[in-house]
Amino acid sequence: MSYPLTYAAPFLLLALTGGRIRGIASLLRLPLAVAFLDAVADRLGLLGPHGTPGVAWGDFAHFISYTARLNAFMPAATIPALAVLATIGETTFGIALIFGIYLPVAAIGSAALLFLFATAMTIAGFSQFSYGVYLMAAGALALSTVDASLLSMDSFLQSRRNNFEPDSHHRADRDTDTVHL
Repeated sequence: MSYPLTYAAPFLLLALTGGRIRGIASLLRLPLAVAFLDAVADRLGLLGPHGTPGVAWGDFAHFISYTARLNAFMPAATIPALAVLATIGETTFGIALIFGIYLPVAAIGSAALLFLFATAMTIAGFSQFSYGVYLMAAGALALSTVDASLLSMDSFLQSRRNNFEPDSHHRADRDTDTVHL
């Protein structure tokens, strides 16, 4: 039961501050990113083999089997593709959230992926509440509405663009060079 609280507390902090404190909002990228990348590392066998304490899958074959149980309502032929797509999505969103790349898009995409995962868990009869997946989806959606760009590639690239933008007096000079007929 402590796993959902791991995500509830930081997002409660976001709600209490109204998203006005950029540092707090930026720190909330990390729990989502770590959750995604931890799951990917597990299915790729980086956390140990299947059966090791704390390891859910241990390899991709066990993850495909889990994907089949979770998506029993889907045709069997689609299960490997769903497993690969989930892995690509989780890896992409995890990296984007850690490094702060296209943050609003990454946060909304994370929310959508988590919502689909939680809904599939519910349909399949799994309890998603012990993992707090809907809570994580709501947190990702909330993250998309605030400025979480502190220490991000987005803010770095924006500052670089601002440094190369011409000064305002140069823009005024260009406006006077226009020929009016």
